[in-house]
Amino acid sequence: MQADFAQRLPGAIAMTAADLNGSRTRAEQEEQEERRKSERMMDAVGEVERQREEWARASHSFGATTMTGQQWNTLSAELEEGGAVRNWLLAQIMADGHTPEETRRIADRAQNAAEIMATPESQRTADERHELAAAERDPELRRYMGMAARHSRELHGPELARNEASASGSTPASVNLGAAAIEDFPNAPNLGAEFRTAQAAIAPLDIPRRTPSTTTAPTPQPVLASGFEV
Repeated sequence: MQADFAQRLPGAIAMTAADLNGSRTRAEQEEQEERRKSERMMDAVGEVERQREEWARASHSFGATTMTGQQWNTLSAELEEGGAVRNWLLAQIMADGHTPEETRRIADRAQNAAEIMATPESQRTADERHELAAAERDPELRRYMGMAARHSRELHGPELARNEASASGSTPASVNLGAAAIEDFPNAPNLGAEFRTAQAAIAPLDIPRRTPSTTTAPTPQPVLASGFEV
């Protein structure tokens, strides 16, 4: 209607509906394209997260060491500067006769390899794939990685076992497991023995036992009335 009215005006240039509504249409197209870009980005982020979750649950091998992606991620964090496993591994490498510089370099390579192992293959860069391949060809590094992985599992094993027993096991099993762990310390009380004694008791153990009195009653004394003997 607007185009037809414009054509009837003297000296007017014919305009089509596309000419009149072109700016609005372009704005809508740009808005729609931005919306599509945002949706594609959200889909990509969701796919990355989904791959990471699947990788964390699955098992992956480096040399002879096989762990889940989550365990590799934990080991990577523990091999960072100041980590408990890194400090332990540094001592092992030094004991093998390596110089301090070589020791730090080996520990750094182990940390990098563990971090790459915690990353899905599809999300690794070309440099990371090259670095991991070189690490797998190094028998000494594979050995140290295996040592670090075993030490990490040893550190977390008792804790995970206690948590699982406490969360899903029976009360006696949970108490026995915790007591057995404490018995590893020579100065700790023997809670396992105490717990077994409590299980076998037929009466509360905290009630004090009564023993027969060994004292004798005092001898009656004569009664005096008003201070005069009768």
